[in-house]
Amino acid sequence: MEKDTHYYQSCLEAILQNSPEARIFCLVHKMDLVAEERQEEMFRSREEDLKRLSRPLECTCFRTSIWDETLYKAWSSI
Repeated sequence: MEKDTHYYQSCLEAILQNSPEARIFCLVHKMDLVAEERQEEMFRSREEDLKRLSRPLECTCFRTSIWDETLYKAWSSI
């Protein structure tokens, strides 16, 4: 996770430098692998982390899975 976080932050730095008006969208994928009773908690935790890491940019998060319509809904909202 630390490597992913570092990579994400380096991407954000480049965005801030080159496209400060860009909108950031994060798809929290494979949510179907999380027990249904923990999905909301897990998603909110990841969303909170991503929004914190994304500052001062705003980040919009979507929970997704290939097994239902969530991936399609996320992409159609972007």
